[in-house]
Amino acid sequence: MQTKTVVNAILSKSKPVIALGKKFFYTQINQNLETAYDNGSRVMVDNLWLRDGQEGISAFIGKRPAHWSHSADRIE
Repeated sequence: MQTKTVVNAILSKSKPVIALGKKFFYTQINQNLETAYDNGSRVMVDNLWLRDGQEGISAFIGKRPAHWSHSADRIE
């Protein structure tokens, strides 16, 4: 796989969702496995509260491309 393909795949995703994942990645590096799994679970649930997290789920269920807002807005 070419680097450009990977970069384009990342750029096509929601910016807030990618930022959340990137922040967690750097946080969990220094954690033990159990702590990293616990914190990873929380991050995944937090992602569901993002508007783009909900859009991703809806797009997957609807078998359609996602239309990202690229907003960090949360759904309450």
